[in-house]
Amino acid sequence: MSEYQRNRGMVVCIIAVLAVGAITVGGLTYLGSTGWWGIFGWNSAKTTFLFEGDVGNITGTMLLDVDLSTGGLNLHFIDNSTLLYDVSFEVQNSTLNQYGLPTVALDGNRIVIDYSAAGVNITLGTGVSYAINASVATGGISAIIDHGAHLANISLTTTTGGVSLLMTD
Repeated sequence: MSEYQRNRGMVVCIIAVLAVGAITVGGLTYLGSTGWWGIFGWNSAKTTFLFEGDVGNITGTMLLDVDLSTGGLNLHFIDNSTLLYDVSFEVQNSTLNQYGLPTVALDGNRIVIDYSAAGVNITLGTGVSYAINASVATGGISAIIDHGAHLANISLTTTTGGVSLLMTD
């Protein structure tokens, strides 16, 4: 005679583990790797915005005024006398929902870039002289001043982060 007794608690535990595993695999398959995090309010999907301006009839020194709360700034020059600026923003979609679309404003001899959280790449031409005032509260700034860039003044500041500056002739 056998003294076998079914452990009902263990059977329920095994069935529960199989059910949770099946729901998790099904959710990942249905929502994908980025959509799954959207359930918890976080989505890593990003959108890129492009802005471009040409020198036109601008004379004198242009002030580039950049203010980012969080993110990275990459600034460099190219040998192009007609290009005033070429700016690209890479912004998480959740940031867009909260803070709206990024903008680049041209106000007389001043280029204004002010946004909450983004990765910003700025390419400047060599047709005018620039005064650069860039500030990133949390993040980094990388600036490469080359290709015959004309600078009147440069100020790069971060509260928490780092600054990398490379200047050539």
